[in-house]
Amino acid sequence: MTDHIETIQGATVQHGPKSGRVFMKELGQADPARLIPKLAELAVRNNYPKVFVKVPASESRTFYRSDYRKEAAIPDFYDGEEDAVFLSNLSGSLPREEPGQNQLDEIMITAREYQNSGLAHPLPQGAVIRKCCGEDVPAMARMYRMLLPAYPFAVHDIDYLLQSMADESHYYRVEIRNEPVALAAAVVDTETGSAEMTHFVTHPDWRKNGLSARLIQTMENAMRHFDIQTVYAMARASSAGINIAFARLGYSYGGRLINKTRISGHTESMNVWHRNLQFTPS
Repeated sequence: MTDHIETIQGATVQHGPKSGRVFMKELGQADPARLIPKLAELAVRNNYPKVFVKVPASESRTFYRSDYRKEAAIPDFYDGEEDAVFLSNLSGSLPREEPGQNQLDEIMITAREYQNSGLAHPLPQGAVIRKCCGEDVPAMARMYRMLLPAYPFAVHDIDYLLQSMADESHYYRVEIRNEPVALAAAVVDTETGSAEMTHFVTHPDWRKNGLSARLIQTMENAMRHFDIQTVYAMARASSAGINIAFARLGYSYGGRLINKTRISGHTESMNVWHRNLQFTPS
């Protein structure tokens, strides 16, 4: 069973057995004072050890008073005017420290050495980057099923992919001989003027060719046509490749979400990367 998304007190909340966490994605019209106990109840009832929220900075005070801590931020996230802050609250025995912290810190040190260095590799011979369409979905599902067998979102399911495409998830692929070798998606939120880059996978035979960076660049350019002001990602902190890719392309580091989710059975911290397209030339 994958995670599901529901509305609680007017807020959009993701939770479920795959991630093993509560993540309030959007506050909406919810009153933080009334919402916070509901999130705590949800976590206790399902034995989720941690609650994450993404909120406008102006709405963060009540969360701080309820023992939430800031882990990351994105400047000018909401319509290019107000910062988004990522806050967390422990509801169980999960430690605030993260396993392998030194290794994750080393990955970030390495990534920053590549800051603004640009694309490192030409596209492999015969490779094409394009937006995915409905006819691509069966091959996409097979690839996600192979590379993300346990994932909070049902990207291995054809119906889910088709519905997410209809709901403003824009998938892109690198293909060679008409077969996908790398995939990613940009999920558009017109209310905040933002797009999240997510669901990255690269076939093992084609890793270390800079394909994720190519997809990031392609999605960023596409989002400029949607009047998107901020693009961002929550990238696995344990993956040197994806963090180096964002650093190479000049994205800013916004902080680390500690023990944010579970992917393929492993607890993963996530690094937040972001770019304001208003102030970045195409």
